[in-house]
Amino acid sequence: RVPSVAYAASGEAHGTSTTIDWSASNKATILTVWISDANTANGGIASIAASLTTTCSTSGGIEHLLGASSGYWTPLHRPAGAGDFWLERDTIDDTGVARVTVSLHDTTAASEADEIRGYQDGIEITGSTTGTSGGGANWQSALHAVMGARDAQGDEGLDGRLHRFVAMPSALTNAQALRASQCLLYTART
Repeated sequence: RVPSVAYAASGEAHGTSTTIDWSASNKATILTVWISDANTANGGIASIAASLTTTCSTSGGIEHLLGASSGYWTPLHRPAGAGDFWLERDTIDDTGVARVTVSLHDTTAASEADEIRGYQDGIEITGSTTGTSGGGANWQSALHAVMGARDAQGDEGLDGRLHRFVAMPSALTNAQALRASQCLLYTART
């Protein structure tokens, strides 16, 4: 019912060789609809990344990440010039369940805790945050759209399906993010 691309847990990915210029914006929103055996591999769902072969947490960019050790979804970003990446991790095991995830990113937020917000299936996640933000840094001027594997490693693939991937250089409001999440959830499950 919903178009999708299937990925094996073996580093499979789609990436654009051309880049998106994100230098004029300090904000971003990523929306994804996906299903995965999240405990199988550390798999990126979707990202806009500074590199086609390394992770956003090391090279820069924005990512929706699944963790094999936890089975949780983690939205993260690392602005250009930042010392560490910033993340928000949920506490819901995502294995085998269709999920709608929306993350909002703002490197100019008044507090580090407000730099990133995550929404899953129409509900804001209240997980843990860590890292330093490098507040005020612009995103890299050249970012690739990368879907599927987190990087070039064989064990960093998404074991599952990606149904939707939308990235935009603006941050939705909390109400807009919840509305978008609920709308995408309806389309994914009907």
